Amino acid sequence: MKTRRRLFSTTAEKIQMREVAVHSSRFASRLRRLAPMAIAVVAMMAPNVSADEAQVRIVSFTASEGDSYFAASIMPSADDTLLAATSKAAADVVIIVDTSASQAGDFRRESMAALKSVLSNLRSGDRAKVYAADVDAVAMTSNFASSNESNVSNAMGALSRRLPLGHTNMVAVIEAVRGTLLSEPQSHTRSIVYIGDGASIDATGNETRFSAMVDALRADHISVHSIAIGPTKNVELMAILANQTGGVLGIVEQSSGNTAEAIARQVTDSAVRSPIWVSTLAVPSSLHLVQAKRLPPLRVDRDSILLGTIDAPSSDIAFSIHGDTPNAKVTIEGASAVEADHPDFSFLPGLVATAANNNGLTLPTANSGFLRQTAELLANQSSELVRAGKLALKQGNKKGAKAIADMAVQADSSNEEAKSLQRLSGTTLIIQNDSPFGSDDDPFGGDDPFGVGDVSDAADEAPAGDAAMDDLFGGDADAPPAAAADDDVFGNPDPAPAAPAPAVAPPAPAPAAPAPSAARMPELPPNRTIVGDDEILESGGDLLRSVESQRAAVEGRLRAEVRASLRLAERALRSDPTGVAGQLKSVLARVQSLPDINPKLRRELESQLQSAIQAASVSEARFAAQQENIIAQQEAARATAQMLEKTFRREATLQTLSRQMNALIDEGQYDKADGEVSLAFADLAGDSITEDSVAGRHFTDQPLALQVYDRDRRYKEMRERNFVDAFSLVLKSNIPFVDEPPVMYPDADVWRELSDRRLAEYGSIQLVGDNETEQMIEKRLSDDTTHQFIETPLNDAIRQLSDAHDIPIVIDRRALDEIGADEEMPVSIDMKNVSLRSFLRLMLRDLDLTYLIKDEVMQITTVEAAEENLVTKVYPVGDLVVPIVNLG
Repeated sequence: MKTRRRLFSTTAEKIQMREVAVHSSRFASRLRRLAPMAIAVVAMMAPNVSADEAQVRIVSFTASEGDSYFAASIMPSADDTLLAATSKAAADVVIIVDTSASQAGDFRRESMAALKSVLSNLRSGDRAKVYAADVDAVAMTSNFASSNESNVSNAMGALSRRLPLGHTNMVAVIEAVRGTLLSEPQSHTRSIVYIGDGASIDATGNETRFSAMVDALRADHISVHSIAIGPTKNVELMAILANQTGGVLGIVEQSSGNTAEAIARQVTDSAVRSPIWVSTLAVPSSLHLVQAKRLPPLRVDRDSILLGTIDAPSSDIAFSIHGDTPNAKVTIEGASAVEADHPDFSFLPGLVATAANNNGLTLPTANSGFLRQTAELLANQSSELVRAGKLALKQGNKKGAKAIADMAVQADSSNEEAKSLQRLSGTTLIIQNDSPFGSDDDPFGGDDPFGVGDVSDAADEAPAGDAAMDDLFGGDADAPPAAAADDDVFGNPDPAPAAPAPAVAPPAPAPAAPAPSAARMPELPPNRTIVGDDEILESGGDLLRSVESQRAAVEGRLRAEVRASLRLAERALRSDPTGVAGQLKSVLARVQSLPDINPKLRRELESQLQSAIQAASVSEARFAAQQENIIAQQEAARATAQMLEKTFRREATLQTLSRQMNALIDEGQYDKADGEVSLAFADLAGDSITEDSVAGRHFTDQPLALQVYDRDRRYKEMRERNFVDAFSLVLKSNIPFVDEPPVMYPDADVWRELSDRRLAEYGSIQLVGDNETEQMIEKRLSDDTTHQFIETPLNDAIRQLSDAHDIPIVIDRRALDEIGADEEMPVSIDMKNVSLRSFLRLMLRDLDLTYLIKDEVMQITTVEAAEENLVTKVYPVGDLVVPIVNLG
């Protein structure tokens, strides 16, 4: 394989790789802060129902190079048969409670609450075994037992007394508890429920050991479920385990309402239900899965994600899955159309390429929610890499910018800024050197930049690393190998060999100069000399000594600056270490970026500063923890004081209400005691189902009982008194009287004649406006009318009605202006053979208008204006009054 020499600055490379490592660290930390979505699936890949036995969605994306990638979401339909196959078997559950140093205080209380919830939600036939875990797993129970047995309850007490110490080794802990499950019946569902933050000193970094553990769990059909509790949760590791073993992940976040009890209940419901362990998957040959050797198990309570490449997206893809549960063989078939070139899945090329390196071992895509979060994080990573690449481009490091741009495009192929940076950085390579006076990277190939040697000699004596100057993209086999194109730029690269400092040349002899060779200059006559031998050029030794002197001065100042910064940092650590690490990092950046410094000195100062930064970071973290504890204690004291003050106020208020109630009862005002005082007392003391108290019940029941008793006694007395009065009236009514004169009623015809004469003569009398014109308008309102108005202006409709019935009608414009209406409002009505009165009411009702007869005309006005002009009518009824005749 051809190699090529490094043509960019070693210092610039170090700086750039460090920046890339920082961006990679940010990306990993964001992945660890994923929201709790292992229980509830987010809608990015919510599968569409395409078959009776599975819900499937397949989405593809075609990269600019022409390769197509796909993501498939598969979730078995939860019918009764499949639910029975996954839930019928009894479950053996190993519960691992993290007791490392991070699980202290509130986190320990939440872990114990989660453990209690897990045990209480196990079914009657399920068994559990409890472990405490830090570096190793320690059994808290001797064997598997039901959750209500005594040794399980004793394990709770032993865990609560265990001190939070050490670090957790997740791989060692899971390998230890796996052997416990292997000795149990294979017909049971095997589950591990981990309660902790997932921080591990040994995890995916040792890929060989981690993959062996995952493969063992899959072979033994053991699913790993997690309840994330802690200050810094390693969600990535827990999501990987859930994806590989068919588990679920729940994250406790008190701020969002995800309490430890609720999350533990949901995780337990999933832990006692077996996943479907996929044995074979039949898909079309056009699909190439990155997880072909590690197919993720399927669950009925969440979807599973498959990733890979697709040769040519077809209209419909069918598949067949065969799997096992502890007591059944399961076959799932389905089909789904492929959604081609979905713009939201531009992250697939980078994700698939990364997952293909280890057959999807470290994919955290436990469901569609995690796939969505991974996509967002890849997009953010691409944006941060673009910013780092632009910085490298400004520094002239085009090779580093090109590498970063390639990673940004791989993370998000739709990032146009990354593509633009890739094009700009791929145009040329910039030759850079750490030292201007020769090194292994010196393109001039000599120690003296002013020396001119024979061309052939130079070719023979040049170092092997300079051979690549003839061909920038190749070299002989002896050249030092350059970094491969697929090197992991997120790792810590080996430091480039530093160029040795140029040796100080001895002073040139004054009287004589070296004899020129025939190849260097022609022979000259004895009486001629070459201008510039001594007159123009400064001797090389003086120049090098000047450079060395300047460099020594700069190095001395830098060393003094670093020592002063370390002394100041040491003093600051004794009082307040906040921000000390940041200040030292600024000094470290200056040491790393300052040119023309002896590499040995640079490494020495970097080592001192890095050690000081590490110590300052530890001190700052310890100081921050102490401050947080102080704040927590202050807050607890404040909360206690507020609670006591609230209790005292409550007791004083209850005493005052009690005295008021006793006074009202003594005065006999039971209704006031029951309504005004007792309800206030009960509301404060508590008389509800969830907050009950003896005092609250007593103060509501006692006044009510007294009030009822007093009312019943008064009603009884009234009944007895009125009973005597009623019978007295009966006795009085038995007194006879003489019918003289007798009461005589006329015939019906006489009454009818009297009524007609009265209506004709009197009728109703209006106190105002009772004239012939208004009476004529009133009579015309009873006439039949037939009209059809379609979007006709109001004034035109009124004019037609006025002409048809020969009555004066005007519109009250001032009243219409007050409600924001006008006489041009459209009217739509079609009525036949109805009275004019009903026609006007129906037409004007939709416009919030009405009519009234006033000033010898009919006015169209608003309802409010009509109510201000009411007409008073008087009906004489004097002749209907029959004089009372005293017959007694």
